Amino acid sequence: MTNIKLQIFVALIGLLGAIISALIPQLGLKVSFAFFIGCILTLLIVVYFFKPGDELSSRSNKKFDRYILVYRGYPGDWKHVFSLVSTTGSPCGTNIEDAKKAKKVTIIGSNQGITNADENSIRNAGCKVERLDGKLPIDTKILIDKRVNQGGEFVGGTERQGWS
Repeated sequence: MTNIKLQIFVALIGLLGAIISALIPQLGLKVSFAFFIGCILTLLIVVYFFKPGDELSSRSNKKFDRYILVYRGYPGDWKHVFSLVSTTGSPCGTNIEDAKKAKKVTIIGSNQGITNADENSIRNAGCKVERLDGKLPIDTKILIDKRVNQGGEFVGGTERQGWS
């Protein structure tokens, strides 16, 4: 749902509540009847604004806030990966399908392991993606340590080290 739709939705719900509150004493309606009408109108508004595929419905499909994706054959020292995992509290693994269940994905390593096509499929699943890409395992370690020192903050995009 776009911000404009969300703002219109919130405004309509507020307006609907104000109208119903004003009509109850004027029309001599019973509170339960007015409440019922308000619920029906609210439901119609929700059905109109929230359609399958909207950002709101796709959010509910996300199991994790963040996932750290590492190539199964990652040649670096895994203890640095685990330091990032412990800093962020995020699950870590090698499964691309699991990564697609997260809102944000941090890919460790170059596109030799987790390819650009894999990265694009993760993005197409509605995830924000960042990649920590070192030319050598020591370069990736430097990027991971830097991210740990930043409190594990998700930055997005690709951060490269040693490729100059």
